[in-house]
Amino acid sequence: DDIDTSNTPDYVQGAARILYFLVHQRYVLSPRGLDTVRRRFLYKAEVDPIFGKCPGLGCNGMPLLPYGASNDYNPSGSQDSRAKRYCASCEQVFYHWDSKVDGCAWGNSFCHLFLMEFYDELFSSWRSAAHVPPTVKSIFGFPLHSSATVASKFQL
Repeated sequence: DDIDTSNTPDYVQGAARILYFLVHQRYVLSPRGLDTVRRRFLYKAEVDPIFGKCPGLGCNGMPLLPYGASNDYNPSGSQDSRAKRYCASCEQVFYHWDSKVDGCAWGNSFCHLFLMEFYDELFSSWRSAAHVPPTVKSIFGFPLHSSATVASKFQL
């Protein structure tokens, strides 16, 4: 049966929503969470990518990844705090017009960590002709060095 939340105070429901977003962010950054997103991504990548396709002409329909500008919940609910989409080809961040999810649900590290782990498997077939200034790649707030993707390929 469904749980009756009509007697639950609004502040409790709001706190539960924030907690869910933050737990989701932690989960998708874990190895198991990354693999779950990879499998969902592969399932629909060719026909109808789960997070949409890049609108850039030079990106040839590159599948997008979710991106949050901040790891912290923004109670204002403004357009800037909502989840966006990131293109690995042109390295641009796009607003997703119907997104009602706060960007903290994905955080600003997910898409770059996902690309470090699975770029060759998922994205190597797409090539970009676009020449747009790239978004600064970072994981946990630290900018990535250009050799970081090369170093992550080696087994320790």
